[in-house]
Amino acid sequence: MALLLNAWAKLNSRIKAAKLLISRLESRQVKALAMASLALLVLNTTPGRCAEEAGPNAATSGEQSSDPNRPIRDKWAVIIGIDKFQDNRIPTLHFSAKDARDFANFLIEKGNFAKDHVLLLLDEEATQRNIEMVLGDDWLPRRVLADDVVLIFASTHGSPKELDVAGENFLIAYDTDPDNLFSSAIELETLAQTIKRRTSCDRVVLFLDACNSGAAAGGKGLLRTQNFNLSSVAGQGMIIISSSSADQRSWESKRYENGVFTRKLIDSLQVKGITTNLSTAFDNLKDEVEQEVKFDRRVDQIPVMLMHWKGDEVALLSRPAKPRHSQEYTLPKPKPERPPVSASSAQQPVASVPAGATPPKTDTSSGKTATTSSTTSSTTSNTESTAATQSKQPASAAPIFGIIPFGGPEKATVYPSDGTLWGVVQSPNELMDLPLTLTDALSNELADNSKTKNRFVTHVAMGNFMRNSFPQFASYKMFDCSKFTAADWKAVKDKLTAPPPFLIVGKIKEVTWRPTTWSNRYSLSATARVIDMSNFTEVASVSDIVSKAPWTGDTGGGKHYFESTVIPQMARSLAKKLLQQMNNRW
Repeated sequence: MALLLNAWAKLNSRIKAAKLLISRLESRQVKALAMASLALLVLNTTPGRCAEEAGPNAATSGEQSSDPNRPIRDKWAVIIGIDKFQDNRIPTLHFSAKDARDFANFLIEKGNFAKDHVLLLLDEEATQRNIEMVLGDDWLPRRVLADDVVLIFASTHGSPKELDVAGENFLIAYDTDPDNLFSSAIELETLAQTIKRRTSCDRVVLFLDACNSGAAAGGKGLLRTQNFNLSSVAGQGMIIISSSSADQRSWESKRYENGVFTRKLIDSLQVKGITTNLSTAFDNLKDEVEQEVKFDRRVDQIPVMLMHWKGDEVALLSRPAKPRHSQEYTLPKPKPERPPVSASSAQQPVASVPAGATPPKTDTSSGKTATTSSTTSSTTSNTESTAATQSKQPASAAPIFGIIPFGGPEKATVYPSDGTLWGVVQSPNELMDLPLTLTDALSNELADNSKTKNRFVTHVAMGNFMRNSFPQFASYKMFDCSKFTAADWKAVKDKLTAPPPFLIVGKIKEVTWRPTTWSNRYSLSATARVIDMSNFTEVASVSDIVSKAPWTGDTGGGKHYFESTVIPQMARSLAKKLLQQMNNRW
């Protein structure tokens, strides 16, 4: 019994010792866990930490600190300056390339930008393709991390919204075509957003010595008109400083070989040393530019700043917290660009009334409609597989108008795809039947409207009527009626036993598809008119242009994107405008 009690005492002692050990271990584990948690908290919230420095529990390079006042991890700059342009219609500038070189040298020598972090694009290097590639493809996106700052400086011409058919602002590249800004220039509204999306960087600073309105000697600009609409350009995490206000020129100096804006910008960024923030710099810049231009030119040039920024402002010249080395970069050699193919040099797959074709004419000697045309179409097409032979005129219950299938396109242009993997249009021939798609979409819009629903003769019926009534149109699917005269419309009315009071006609004027580094670009312009069949006069005329540059929304599309997105938007616009103009008649 004594032995048993002794054994129990020893066991009990060991149990107590084990419990004490477990208690101590638990205490140490809690403390260790607490310290680890604190370390994780510090590592994850300390600005400027790189993932490889902070360890496996730190934020990855694609993530960013939630602290809006975090230090700048590293700094990158793309500097653009263009004096001479490929198109001789664009006026030559004197000091834009020098402005760019001087500003790049300033950033490297005094601004704490590493030399391999500043990319300079001058004159023929600053093509649209190179600029888009550098900003959105193979330079910034491969180098910039979340807590960095990106600076873009551009000294070139700028296009105010009045110069573009759709009212958009563009930076003029070396190879920009002034007649086709959408497909050959840099769209400002999407510029900074593209950089942010492609780099995960939410701090972008944009200096524009390109917001110009005059083309006189010593000034920059393409037209004497209004300036950029900066409110449409700036997004969250952006600061934009432009060289002049609306309806003002940006002047080059009489005293030194620089633009006034660039020289004063360099001075103002260091007015309080490397700690100068952008608001302080801008206040000085604005005063200096305004005073010098007023004194030398007796005109106004007032810079503008627009800021959408969280946290403290950036001191652009401050030393980066964690600078990184960058690999040397060389611009790829440009591929020889194949010329675009336009409909004027390609056989059209469907027939439309060609320019100069004679519409049906009334024979005044007999009062009958002639059955010949002075122009014979060189293209053929199958007529619609509908009731083409049912009657010589369409039937409708008390119609207020009829729709004749639209004509065109007057011009269809397709640029080579060069291996584009999405939304490809191979030939303008693919786009030549878009007028039928537009007519159908417009009919659907009008059919959905309470004022016009079930009150018009469809384009299918009117197309059949035109083909059956006029032998010269027997093979035509689309009808360009822009050259029809009052006598021509009377001939149409005479063939109709119950003519509607109005006819809607129209055409696609131009359609363009062009691939770029960032996106494919789709553009379409169209017109629609209303003819009063009581006196054969035009009583309404509307037009619009739809331009799209989807990032990936046209995947698998090409022509399909025109049909599913561009055409419906155009139809909605034309229908709305027609209803507004015909409000008191329909």
